[in-house]
This record gives sequence, structure tokens and C-alpha cells, in this order.
Amino acid sequence: MKMLCIDTSGKFCSISILLDNNIQESIDSEIPLSHSSELAVNVKKIIDKYNIEIVDLDCIVINIGPGSFTGLRIGVSFAKGLCLSNNIPLLPIHAFDIMETKIDDLRGTFFICIYSHKDYVYGLKYNNGKKDSMPKLIDLSNNFGVPMYIYGLKSGYAYKNNIIDVNFSSIELIEFGKEYFISECEGKDFNSIHPLNSIHPIYIDYINVE
Repeated sequence: MKMLCIDTSGKFCSISILLDNNIQESIDSEIPLSHSSELAVNVKKIIDKYNIEIVDLDCIVINIGPGSFTGLRIGVSFAKGLCLSNNIPLLPIHAFDIMETKIDDLRGTFFICIYSHKDYVYGLKYNNGKKDSMPKLIDLSNNFGVPMYIYGLKSGYAYKNNIIDVNFSSIELIEFGKEYFISECEGKDFNSIHPLNSIHPIYIDYINVE
């Protein structure tokens, strides 16, 4: 199986590739907010290294957010363009679903969140592993008293002890992509089930604040 994974939901651009014989490799940018300058360059770098073409891929996997407006717009548009011009499926993966796999204990009440700005995160409330609310902007200065798993926290900042820093990159998208492809794509016309124009980035909603 050949798959390209793209994550531009945060400050750093990340791409990964899966090839036959379980070859996996990632390129993570070291310059923040460099999606527009590094995404296409890094994709070309990794496919040239293994002497393949985009058309050789079985699918492209994209993290559709929630996350950075500019990063998601660049990443999703770029991925759609590759899929459209090469007639391959685009598999959208939700950032909250990625983060769920990073939590060892899903019992009780907790939040899964994406850092937004200042003291605000965009998050979902869970009860015993099940979503218990719609995503909303959350003010961390409020005392929630339950674990809050957050992606994209500012480094060097002192947070309350119920706040847990969670990191992920495009490499985590590989397992999601394999399962998604097997269940939704193999032997099917994926584009008739999930056409490209139905796949959109999920931006942070700045209206509803808890």
C-alpha cells in the first residue's frame, strides 16, 4: 500500500509516507507557519527519494482539523489538487479522533482540545470515552477540575496540573488511513461516496465560549 499523509493543522507542517514492505518516513518542518513554502517542497523531496509519482499512491490522508485557519486552508487545498489531478482518493481525518488514541484512560470526564490563542483552546467534552458536547472555545482561566488534553500548547508556559500536553504529527495518520482505506475505498468508487467537494477544513469557532 502506498499512502501520503499531510498535517498542516498546527504551527508546523508535517508529511509522512507509507510504502510497500511497511516503509514509513516523515518530514516535519522546523520553521513555524511555513506551510506555504515547505509543503510542496517536502512532498516532492519524499516522493523523489523513493522514486515514485503521486499517481502511484493509493490515497492521500489529510488532517482536516480543527486547527489553524491558514494551515488547514493550505493543506486541504493542496491535497485536493493532488487527488483531483491524479484521480486518487482523499481521506479526511479529524484531529480529535487522532488525539483520542493518545489517551490511555478514557474513563470519567475529560476534555480534548486544540490550542487557539492566549488562554483559549477549542475543545470537546467527553464522558467515559463518548463525546458529550459540541466543540466550543474554552477559557483555560476557568477551573474545570478535570483532565484537559491539549494539542499545541505554548512552550515554557506554566499551566494548571490538570492540563496535559499532547503532541501528534502526520505519522499518526498512517494507521487511520490504512483502516479508512480498507473499509471505505477498496473495491469501491470512493469519489462517488466522498467527493472532493464534500471535504472541508474544520476551523476553530470563535463565537461560542465556555
